[in-house]
Amino acid sequence: MDGLKKLELELAKLKACREDLYVALEEFNKRGYSNEAADCGLKINRISIIIARTEAHIRDQQNFMWLINNLDSRGILSEGVKKLVH
Repeated sequence: MDGLKKLELELAKLKACREDLYVALEEFNKRGYSNEAADCGLKINRISIIIARTEAHIRDQQNFMWLINNLDSRGILSEGVKKLVH
């Protein structure tokens, strides 16, 4: 499995975890457990930051792969490798 696919799976897991935390937060609020609800809120904030970073990393990887494919299709990539070898 390539790195991009692993990142996409990790992103899906993180988003599912965040959704579970939202459900737990609602349940804690209904029952009046304010400390647990506050803890869930902090975890939601943390995981949202991680999700944003992971999404940015995925975009960077996609842009990099597009660049590599573009250079390779134009023959520029192979010329650069030949120059580097010699």
